[in-house]
Amino acid sequence: MVPSSYSSSSWCYSPSNSYIYRMKRIALIATTAFLLAACTGSRERPVVEYGGVRFVPLQTERLPDMPRPRSGHVALPFGNGFVAAGGHTSGFIPVQEADFWLSGKWTTVPMLYPHDNSFGLILGDGSLVLGGGYSEAFGIGQTWGVERYDLSEKRFSPLPILQQKRAKASALELGGGRLIVSGNWWEKDVTEDYTNEGEIPVSQDRAHPYILRSDIDNAIIFGSLSSYAQPLGGTVDRLYGEPFNVPLLEKWHPILQDNESPRADDCFIGDFSTGHFTYLVHAKDSTRHHSVLLKVAGERFSLLDTDKPIPTEGPWGPIGYSSYAHVDRSSRTAWIVGTDEHSRVYMAGVSYEETPAPVTVWYTDSLEAVARYPADLLLPDGRLVLTGGSDPLNYEPSASVYMLSPGGVPAGSGTSRLLAIVGLVLLGGISLWLLRRKQSADAAQTEPSAPPSMASRIDSLMRDRQFFRRPNLRVADVARELGTNNTYVSACINGETGLSFPDYVAGFRIRYAQELLRNYPDKLLSEVASESGFVSEKTFFRTFKDVTGVTPGEWKKSH
Repeated sequence: MVPSSYSSSSWCYSPSNSYIYRMKRIALIATTAFLLAACTGSRERPVVEYGGVRFVPLQTERLPDMPRPRSGHVALPFGNGFVAAGGHTSGFIPVQEADFWLSGKWTTVPMLYPHDNSFGLILGDGSLVLGGGYSEAFGIGQTWGVERYDLSEKRFSPLPILQQKRAKASALELGGGRLIVSGNWWEKDVTEDYTNEGEIPVSQDRAHPYILRSDIDNAIIFGSLSSYAQPLGGTVDRLYGEPFNVPLLEKWHPILQDNESPRADDCFIGDFSTGHFTYLVHAKDSTRHHSVLLKVAGERFSLLDTDKPIPTEGPWGPIGYSSYAHVDRSSRTAWIVGTDEHSRVYMAGVSYEETPAPVTVWYTDSLEAVARYPADLLLPDGRLVLTGGSDPLNYEPSASVYMLSPGGVPAGSGTSRLLAIVGLVLLGGISLWLLRRKQSADAAQTEPSAPPSMASRIDSLMRDRQFFRRPNLRVADVARELGTNNTYVSACINGETGLSFPDYVAGFRIRYAQELLRNYPDKLLSEVASESGFVSEKTFFRTFKDVTGVTPGEWKKSH
């Protein structure tokens, strides 16, 4: 739960306190020693320039293995962690269990049906839905089953079955909780309005198709592989309306991850509140060696202009990118994930709001336990998680889990020395400034009145100026407004409240939404979401339930 109010003690900023001065001096000495060590040679992996592209080291953490090896599973952010559900384990045997990584440990929950190569998504109310998949071991057949997991109930419960058996299907939630399902494997396909039990014909059978919202109540459906493993052309189906052809899709084929369906929310870069439905889709040419990002705005397809091609080769050899595009909306970066023959993992980052969009690649050391075709997911805080997968021959699933964190540029061989020298000069100036400031304070023999603490300034920015109502508000926006840096803002918030920046902002947004629900009961929930600063109604529903334990509708009824 996010606290309803926050104190404004002055721990973040107290220049007159002698203890703080001593701590600053100790910190300066320690930092200087660190930088001197950097000058004499760093063991950190370097930033490498290759082919005009910067290759930056990734922070890598191996989490405890999942309780069982699995591949072909669904991986999604959930609660304060993530979930790996379904798939198959050794012997191609379907797994009827979901493993939840919550509060730093694994919890296994039995499922009702097998979901190997199924669709999975988080609905607007925060619940997890899984549907379809192979009916037998070895990837044979299709299933009807659909089930739902709710965090508050901590169990799966059945939902109405699909109108036809499916494997390798995709799903999209439209407004009002309508669920659209399309795609199949070695079986005829049809798009179904799962919620209203209706069927819509398709012009092409597809496996793991993209289903992207093109308007408030319409969607487009396209892909690169048919239900019978044949390549597809540029035909795009409309949920409502006639199919149309996109010549760009004749050359650039949307990526298909063999074991996972694409999810619209993962690649969304638009603005739900204003009805701008825009997505980024990772695509490759017919050689499968060159990657691009397609920008899909409504029904318009174009190539995202980048300052350089996404590199297919790095300092250690060829790179193969095999993931869907993952969009981190807080940093305006789209990520695609790849590997090389040395088991290094790469995250190609594209800053999509700039023109042309800069391309930077982040890399790991060789990861011995990393598997082929892992299920990858991007967490709300920008970290990427790789779960499971299989060996190159697709026989032995993996239980490994890696957390990859793009961050600041670490010290490198040449760069670190330059930074260290600059840092030493700056630190010398800072030390002299702090010493003179303290001497002036001692000479005055009076205690100067302390200015408002950084924590109280942040609090005022939220309460008085309602910064939280800005969609996609970032730490950098607050830091810029207050004339400080991202790290200081985050440290102040965490030190005062124990919360991360997103949770801190979410608390203000939820309380503002509650006031709107209480005082304006006739407002649409979509309007409440937009006015409170949420980028989408789905995010609003999910956050509201995470914070309050109930949906906005349930809260409104009880108040």
